[in-house]
Order: sequence, then structure tokens, then C-alpha cells
Amino acid sequence: MKKTFLLFSLMVFAFMANINAANLITNGDFEIGLNGWYVPNYADAVTVTTESANDGTHSMKVAVGDWGGGKYNMQVNGPTFPIITGHRYEISFYIKSNIEGKVTLDFPNANLTNQYPWVNGAELATTSSTWTKVTFNPTTTNNGMIATADNAQMNFRLLLGALANVTYYIDGMTVVDLDATGEEPEDPTGNSLLSDRSFESGLLGGWNAPYYKDAVTITTEAANDGTHSMKVAVGDWGGGKHNMQVNSPTFPIIAGHRYEISFYIKSDKEGKVCLDFPNANLTNQYPWTNGAELATTSSAWTKVTYNPTTTPDGMVATTNNAQMNFRLLLGALVNVTYYVDNVSVIDLDASTGISQYTVGKSYVSGNILYVGDAQAEKVYVYDINGKLQILKQNASTVDLDNLTKGVYIAKIIAGSQAQTVKFIK
Repeated sequence: MKKTFLLFSLMVFAFMANINAANLITNGDFEIGLNGWYVPNYADAVTVTTESANDGTHSMKVAVGDWGGGKYNMQVNGPTFPIITGHRYEISFYIKSNIEGKVTLDFPNANLTNQYPWVNGAELATTSSTWTKVTFNPTTTNNGMIATADNAQMNFRLLLGALANVTYYIDGMTVVDLDATGEEPEDPTGNSLLSDRSFESGLLGGWNAPYYKDAVTITTEAANDGTHSMKVAVGDWGGGKHNMQVNSPTFPIIAGHRYEISFYIKSDKEGKVCLDFPNANLTNQYPWTNGAELATTSSAWTKVTYNPTTTPDGMVATTNNAQMNFRLLLGALVNVTYYVDNVSVIDLDASTGISQYTVGKSYVSGNILYVGDAQAEKVYVYDINGKLQILKQNASTVDLDNLTKGVYIAKIIAGSQAQTVKFIK
């Protein structure tokens, strides 16, 4: 059976989840190492191995030593994932052990009821030398697994320390929103490099405010397109453009390429907005729009655009950067409420419809993914929603011609090394 990195279907006793519900965590199959996973103690006890796997070729190996004897003695923190108030969630994984073992999980914060879920009426699930699926959901945990708050950075801890001298193997970890209503609509431009751009998920996702966090929310009060927008309520602490900053999700840039950033904005009264870049990988670090440092906003939706025309000698990448981002600066005036929607980042020099971006020796050019000077054992290509589109084995190139327009992520596995290439078509 092919391992699908971010997608699976499930039936949950009295209710059925969206059969195409996406896995909310990345790297639940450990095919790219421990990326996203964190071990606060006994870090050397946790590795990724090919000794055993439920599906694919890799699993996470946790070797508990004689220091075991309490469930918290061995903790493994999972990747973060978003939750929405009132939604029900299911967490499942496959596990085996060299001798009888015990496993459970909990949540470092209490944004899911119950913070200490049980499975099948027991606090700890028993493991054996046979792969077993362990599931936590509102049925296995009465009054549990329901989000009590929006949280874009929720996570869980696997607790494996109950018994001493047990070795565990874990694979196929999934987190599913049982009340997911569907995917976020495509960006109107069809090729934005930015995720979380229209806020239809109801979460801030990759957006964050370094301070005055409570001033930034997702709302249905106003929307340029769809039903949601980002609301930024600047209080009497405004008065300087940097007094209210909102950091964007990251996106990849390529040295020498020109970029355009645009968004729609309105405000309850006249306001001012601009943006800058925390690092200087795009010229100019402080772009202007239409000859002015600050764009004026009003009660009508207005499109604000930054590109090499509006900002002479600006918006050109000076280096490759897979984690570029920008800051919206909304603090120039006091007591103004803004609504932001349809934020887009475009590579104006994308080659034949696909942007080139190189990580290590692997890169995309035209409609071909080049793995480098050696063959990769496996190449996975996922769409932006985590659905596996292409799987190639022992490949040096991958034909991308059959992909539809959109944002994609390629995971390239070669021995103990893994590379990620994000591109648009």
C-alpha cells in the first residue's frame, strides 16, 4: 500500500469524518527524519529507522532505558497543527514494541478537552511485537478531543516512559479535524507563493503578531472574497507604523527574480498601511507603493500592490531564501480597525509557469524536477493541501507536466538525507 503523507479516510463509530480530511501534521510517516518532532529529554533515545515500518520504509524508534518507570520519563513532542474552537479531532498512530509496552499522550496546553485523553477506557494503551493502531477521538475519550480555543500551534506529547527497557516503533501518525468543512479556495491569481492568504480556514495559520496579539483575529464581519478576513484593531497605543506589526507566512524566493506582493484592505475610517521585510533579501527592504511610503485606506476595499514598478529598484531577490516573509505595518494611526484579505505573493520571473527554487542539488526548471547528480530512492510531490500527486522511485528527474496550476511541495529522499523543494505551476 502506498503511504500517503498527509491524507487518509476514516469512520468514527457514530459519525463519519470528511473522507478526504487532510492530516494536519507534517512528517507523520518519518520518511524525512524527525523534522517537526522534538524530544525534551533523552534525545539520543529517539531516532528514525528502517528496522521496521508499518507502511513505507521508515518509522520512529524510541528506546526507553532503565530510566523508565513513569510515563513522563520519555516524552516525544509532535509537530504543531491548527485547531478551531468547537471542532472535534482524532489522533491516531501505529505502534509496536520489542516486548509488552505502554503508551499514551497528552497536550501541553488545555485547548482540547480532555487534556489527558484515554483510549478504549484505559489511560495507557498496551503495545506488543505486532503493529497496532491506537486512536484518540471523542468516542474513545468521553467529553474529550474537542477544541476549546483557536490555536494555530497546538501539539501533543507521546508518553512512552511507563515501563523500563522497552523499544518502540511508531509510524503513520495522523491528526484529523472531524468537522472540517472543506479546503481553502484557490488564490484569485492562481499562483500565489503564500499559504493562509484568504483566511477561509478561520485561523491565522502562519500569520502572527509579535505583540498586541489580541488585536489580530479572523472575522466574518467583512470579506473582499469568500467569507473571512483578518481583522486588526489598532488601539490608542498606535501612532507609529511599527506599533502594530503582523508577520506573514514564509515563502520561497530565488536570487535575481522579481516579486509582487498585493492585498485588499479596508478600514472603519481613514487609515495607513505599509510593509517591510525583517531581512534584506529583497531590494528595497522598505518598499513604497505608488510613490508613497504609506498607502491610505478607507471604508471601501482597496488593492495595495508592491512590485518593481511601484518600488523602483525594489522587490528583487538578492539571494535564495526558503523562509522569506514580510511584515504588515498598521500602527501609524490610533484607534483604526483594518480588514485584510486575499494576500498574494507572485514570482514575476517564474519560468514557463513554474518558479525555480533550489535546495541543495535538487531544483525545478520548466516542467521537470531535477533530483541532482544522483538518483533519489523516493520522490514525493504533494499539493498544498497535502494530497500525494506523484510518487517516483529511483528517479533522477520527475515530469511535472500533468500537474494542474497550484503550489506543490516535493520531498526527496536519498539515503539518510532529505530535501524539500516548494514550487508553483
